[in-house]
Amino acid sequence: MLAIPTESYLCGKRFDKVPDHISVLPWFDLTDIRGDFMRHAAQICTEQDSFEVYPGEDMIVGGTGFEKPAQQLISPELKQLHGILFQTAVDLGIVFSHPEWLGASYTPHLTRAHIPGAMAVSHLTVIDNHQVDGRDRGVKTITQKLALGQTT
Repeated sequence: MLAIPTESYLCGKRFDKVPDHISVLPWFDLTDIRGDFMRHAAQICTEQDSFEVYPGEDMIVGGTGFEKPAQQLISPELKQLHGILFQTAVDLGIVFSHPEWLGASYTPHLTRAHIPGAMAVSHLTVIDNHQVDGRDRGVKTITQKLALGQTT
């Protein structure tokens, strides 16, 4: 997962549940192409300046039977960055379980949390899901941070 947590965490931090975050790209399998995707993602991030997200309206997300209250977030820069990363993932053959929520249909939002005002975004966070017995409910680990903007 590529995400923007609402709090800062060091790489290596582990969680039973994903911390409050904005999903940039949801869970996807990088088993065979991790290096390729991460090289592309890091380059894309260096070409994107840091930006802010702003609170929007309350909304409902999820499919039938899985509805959750959420806060919509406003950021043209985040939508553009998501679109570029999503297309890169698709071009590399990554398959998403709900592509209908991505690309042009992507709506940045927070579930379980709200931001009261503008939130600065200076990097994206890679969160890995270490499966247990083939189930998706494994330990979540922050494995990498991708800085936005040119590094000097």
